[in-house]
Amino acid sequence: MPEVSSQGKSVLVLGAGYVGRAIVENCSSRYLLKLTSRAGRKEGWGTVDDPSCFELMRRETWGIVDAHDCIVWTFPAARSFDDIPLAVEFFQFVQRNSSGRIKPVLVLASTSCYRTTVADELVDEKAELDSTQSRVVAEEKLRSLGATVLCLAGLYGGSRDPVQWLVNGLVKNSRAYINLVHKSDVVKIAEAWVESQLPGERINASDGRHRRWSEMLDCMKSFGVVPSDMQPFVEELENVSSKRVCNSKLVSLLYAGPFHRYPEDGL
Repeated sequence: MPEVSSQGKSVLVLGAGYVGRAIVENCSSRYLLKLTSRAGRKEGWGTVDDPSCFELMRRETWGIVDAHDCIVWTFPAARSFDDIPLAVEFFQFVQRNSSGRIKPVLVLASTSCYRTTVADELVDEKAELDSTQSRVVAEEKLRSLGATVLCLAGLYGGSRDPVQWLVNGLVKNSRAYINLVHKSDVVKIAEAWVESQLPGERINASDGRHRRWSEMLDCMKSFGVVPSDMQPFVEELENVSSKRVCNSKLVSLLYAGPFHRYPEDGL
């Protein structure tokens, strides 16, 4: 596990979405944090209420990165294949004035980056990547240049409730595996990364629990978070997209928990 260093590192968080806001709201006592948004002000304070302006597509906003020790990149590195060269150019811009060392950059990704060919496969960081996704190709290029890529399992907590995934009919197959990570754990993982950085690594962020949706529903019922007669599924099939995310690398190199447990610990 990484050693804890002195307080005062300057961390730039790119993107004021669900994770970016959580990091700034929960780490401000340990680090000097600045939050950015496409809609932020050039003179913004970098707070949740007044983010600074940064937009990847606008090179004139890139200069904000120079004043910070490390960067947490929370939005997709590319939304199309045409965006990939710009993502690489930005990473190289970040490194230009870093005196020959890699300025630490943490890029948030998704565990949907992996291509699976066997139902319920246990997937670690060596699994084949899905090169049909422009975001995945961009993330891998950035990792090869020295970025750390953190692949997030299903995010929940606060306004994101797995119950709503069932209510809204987003989950069809009772046999599919669910892989989760609470936003508070992502914040703790980000803190651990600031201390250790681990350049050029791909790391899965998951609580390590492997449950089928049918098992999750039974657990939800036992804790009273859904009605006892709820039956949301329409399928019970093997599916090659169903996978179990392995978090062994996370636990051994970066953050060993304890992890938030759902539904036992609530949202």
